[in-house]
Amino acid sequence: MIELQVLVATCREAGIQRMAAHAYPVVEGVEYIVAWQLPDGDATLPAALCRPDIRVIKSQTCGLAKNRNIALDAASAPIVLIADDDLDYTPEGLRGVIEAFRARPEAHLLTFQYASQAAHKDYPPCEVNWRKPHKNMYITSFEIAARLSAIKGKIRFDERFGIGGSHYASGEDDIFLIDALNARLSCRFIPFTICSHRGTTTSERQMYTPEFIRAKGAVMQRLYPLTWPLRLLSHLWRNRRDASPHRLSTITYARSWLHFMSCR
Repeated sequence: MIELQVLVATCREAGIQRMAAHAYPVVEGVEYIVAWQLPDGDATLPAALCRPDIRVIKSQTCGLAKNRNIALDAASAPIVLIADDDLDYTPEGLRGVIEAFRARPEAHLLTFQYASQAAHKDYPPCEVNWRKPHKNMYITSFEIAARLSAIKGKIRFDERFGIGGSHYASGEDDIFLIDALNARLSCRFIPFTICSHRGTTTSERQMYTPEFIRAKGAVMQRLYPLTWPLRLLSHLWRNRRDASPHRLSTITYARSWLHFMSCR
């Protein structure tokens, strides 16, 4: 019986080759659903991924959020885990996801943590309710797992956001979590490492770009229609105090924000 489906989003031949180079172990009760976007034409599935526990769904679509929704629509297991094509999993990590849900029958959505040698993300040392998150907590999409019955047909990734999307290059993971909270789902963070990432994530690389700031403005408006201007001003003030050498100047930050306002 399949208890957990790992929903891997990948794009083009480079993406599927990247997935083949990472560790997706054979684990009893676990299946991988690979949503493979091929907007430029077909490609051959690597031999390493021709396994009975890997199901590949090809499409000619574009956009990460759309691809994640394709995988969600195809899912049927009690638990689903959002995944990317550049992660390394262990049997212990995947079994830990299943056990976490077994231990919390009331939970609808759980987020976990990942390990990385290239970047450091601070996690709380204890379990946290996402309705009362610790300061500076933020979500990464491949940390999200959920009971399929709680989200299917109810919570989806907003296809205006995410890499390759039609409007904004990021923010789909934040929106997914807040939509789940607004739907009164029980969402908790579990301090358990489920996978490793060899390099920096896309969101980490984009954090100090005008495109990221524009997407942040759109996310704020989408989630907080009454208070988003004040929230953006707060982010602008924090940017002034950011010690990172990569941070945007206050003028560039403000221009990116104004560009979002002119395009919405």
